[in-house]
Amino acid sequence: MLNKMAWRNLWRTKRRTFITAFSIAFGVLLSVLFTGMGGYSYTNMINTSATMGFGHVTVEPVGYLDNPSLDKRLSRITEIRQKILWIPGVTKAIPRITGQVMFASASKSLGGMFLGIDPALESPESNIFLRSIVEGKVFEGTRGRGVVVGKKMAEKL
Repeated sequence: MLNKMAWRNLWRTKRRTFITAFSIAFGVLLSVLFTGMGGYSYTNMINTSATMGFGHVTVEPVGYLDNPSLDKRLSRITEIRQKILWIPGVTKAIPRITGQVMFASASKSLGGMFLGIDPALESPESNIFLRSIVEGKVFEGTRGRGVVVGKKMAEKL
């Protein structure tokens, strides 16, 4: 009996019922839309950050975050890399070295960041800096050593 009265009351003022139903549906649509857009943006930021050289997960020596230094480094990196690749769901494990550096030319010096990579393991899909190279090729003709400098850094130096 109560349900029948409620149903009749809903359709007694059809315009109010439609406005209320539309408002609720529109609110739900907006909340789902913005939640999805936010999730996509957040995931995109994480993946972009990972391809900028820092990866999704980093393995660092004990105490490195307390006092970052190039003196603190991991040994047996090939063994560690193989153990990481055995973890289910891991598709890549790429060793990289990052640090702060002072770049200097005959007339100027600038502070910056360096990213040491193994060209045999890196690819443009996993490193945004390799994708952004416009001129030349990475480490072509070098025998184990090479430097890639960004356009703006080269202009400043």
